[in-house]
Amino acid sequence: MTIVTVDLRDRLSWDPGSILVEKFAWPSDNPSVRLGDIARTFAPQMTPPEGALVVTPGGLDSRTGGIRQRSTKYLGDVYQVGESEQGLRPGDLLIPPNAEQPVLYITKELVGSLIAGTFTALRVPDLALWVWGALNSAPGKRLRTLASVGRVVGRTHVLELHIPVPPLSYGHAIEAQILSLIEVTIGGEEDAPTSWWRVANLRGMEWRFALATPHPELLGGGFPLETLTREIRIGQHSSRSMYRSDPAPDFLPVADMTWLRTGRIRSWCPPAMDRRVAVTNESDVLIAVYGATALARQVPAGFVIDSTTYAISLQDPTLAAGLIRYLNGRTGKGARTMRLTGTTVQRLSMRDARSLNVTEQIYEHVAAESSIDVSLEERLGALLWN
Repeated sequence: MTIVTVDLRDRLSWDPGSILVEKFAWPSDNPSVRLGDIARTFAPQMTPPEGALVVTPGGLDSRTGGIRQRSTKYLGDVYQVGESEQGLRPGDLLIPPNAEQPVLYITKELVGSLIAGTFTALRVPDLALWVWGALNSAPGKRLRTLASVGRVVGRTHVLELHIPVPPLSYGHAIEAQILSLIEVTIGGEEDAPTSWWRVANLRGMEWRFALATPHPELLGGGFPLETLTREIRIGQHSSRSMYRSDPAPDFLPVADMTWLRTGRIRSWCPPAMDRRVAVTNESDVLIAVYGATALARQVPAGFVIDSTTYAISLQDPTLAAGLIRYLNGRTGKGARTMRLTGTTVQRLSMRDARSLNVTEQIYEHVAAESSIDVSLEERLGALLWN
């Protein structure tokens, strides 16, 4: 933890967000510029028709940086992506109010799309790719987090952020690599929820499955996940009281929901507890216990399994990449969603995790260069700051 002493005498404002942003330092020696000096903003201009599909901050995928799902229930003004100089167009940026959500780069695939007015829309001539990368990297997310302390980050606050600007030659040299990362974020959207009436046959199937989808027969395809596993484990809730926020010699990192979403280690387990906790093995696959968002990633050996995650040990570790791709894909997400229970907090039980349907897709070759276990944040860190 870093402690900063700030002299508040003679300050006109004691706004904590502004103070913390002033003390923030980028891992770069390049001069910084104020976003408001190089960027132009837009205001949302229209109200969407009822039931229209709208890209919202909550529908973004914090790990891949792309759009996970659009909403049909958004209330409020929206932007529409077009080709006009006066409105949003490809090459512009969308800054969400929550720092855990990724900054979205508008590509030609989004032309015609409706965008929630809760985003801050930016046009940054010549530097859009660099700004997108910087704000989505770990330091950029940290800066946006600091800016949100004590306030909701809006258009005015975004324009006050300072971004390091590289030499023009270097910025142009890595543009192609940044564009390749943006291309990875395109596609893979889930279908928006819909409403429908139908007659359901409740015989021979659990009611929750028969009523959850208009095609329950598809749930019978494939085979249970447990047929591929040696074991599926979950951590003990009682162990969480012993976690520490700072690392120390011999402490073990904790594979919790924060690590699953972002790859960042938030908690550490003292060595005195190592006999009381479950620890991951090489090539284990980690999935979430709670929530409707499907997340799966390979976890290194030696992580403590949290009570919010399942660690799947496969009989054939070489299937890990294929299983991760399947669970994070549309079919795998749908199969998981069908098995969630609970209303306020949705949960995937151990029984349902074991019986989760998987298909032959997991045996398909996963190219090493796809790097499905490397988050956007990690890729950008390696490209921009190392």
